[in-house]
Amino acid sequence: MNDLDRLRERIAQGWWKFDAGGSRTLVGSPPHLDLYVAVRALDSRFPVHADVSAIFDSLARRIVNLFPRRVHTEIETTYDARIVVIEFNDHPDTTHADVLKVLAVAEWSDSTS
Repeated sequence: MNDLDRLRERIAQGWWKFDAGGSRTLVGSPPHLDLYVAVRALDSRFPVHADVSAIFDSLARRIVNLFPRRVHTEIETTYDARIVVIEFNDHPDTTHADVLKVLAVAEWSDSTS
């Protein structure tokens, strides 16, 4: 199973996001992961490994293409891509289905598969 498949599986099982008042919306069954945490769980090295940075970049670009009104950060660096992922995940209009849609169209080269 490659990183993309593992990521899709984790988010499909259980997802969460912060709501406006600081509470959380939980969907599915534990462990609930937001999109950022699910990507970081693929490889928790610090600083973020280049393979994981590429995943964030691919997801962020898919998010901007599919849901441009839900993010305000321009992608100029891999750090910006991580911010876009967080902005999208916690946007009031983002649903579990939206996150799965982003993952369904996401592609990247996976050197670990």
